[in-house]
Amino acid sequence: MGAIFYRTLRNAVRLVRIQTIRQTALNSDRVCRAGGFVLACTHISHIEPIVLSAAMRRQVHWVARQEFYRYGVARFILNASGAVPIDRFGSPIIGVRTAAQLARVGRCVGIFPEGGIAKGSQSVLGGGSIKGGACSIAIDASVPIVPAVILGTDGLTTVKSWIPLPRKPVFFAFGRDIHPPTSGGPRRSRRLQMKHAVEQEFRAVYSELVAALDSDHSKLTAAIDSRPIEPN
Repeated sequence: MGAIFYRTLRNAVRLVRIQTIRQTALNSDRVCRAGGFVLACTHISHIEPIVLSAAMRRQVHWVARQEFYRYGVARFILNASGAVPIDRFGSPIIGVRTAAQLARVGRCVGIFPEGGIAKGSQSVLGGGSIKGGACSIAIDASVPIVPAVILGTDGLTTVKSWIPLPRKPVFFAFGRDIHPPTSGGPRRSRRLQMKHAVEQEFRAVYSELVAALDSDHSKLTAAIDSRPIEPN
């Protein structure tokens, strides 16, 4: 049921997206591929999983907070679409293992490594840090992390914003593969090493995306930082 439900839901969202969103993607070839990987996304609204799933050709198994499963409709949709519940305030190990198993067998696992909606200095794009869960999944599954920067989704959080015409701009930019370190000592050290590499790639991709935007779209970066951070 999972794959069929996911495709049905994705196709329905795509019909709405055509009428309401003007989408631009950079380096989409980096996620149009076979094999397992972790898709790590920036998070400025709760709309990213919907919009990005509609933009992806592959099914994304989103890692979702355990709290979202408290509500009947949400629980049904998450379970039917192949999401992975994770307990952020208890023991996340079960969720990490489940996500790693999916990635290990060739699936795309989506996660928001900032741990929640993050803007300004709290965002990884504004100098903030990410959590280590995405790196744990990648290391356990021996798959790369692909960072994804998304701008514009914070303008899609009301019913009115989904009314057709004018279409609202949304931008995606996908980063280069960040592979788990093959050496570097204990697992904790390798996770920290990978975490820093992912953070740097996020900022490099953000700089690339901002450079590609014209002045009319400068307001899209205001929720994060109007000045792109130079990669280290």
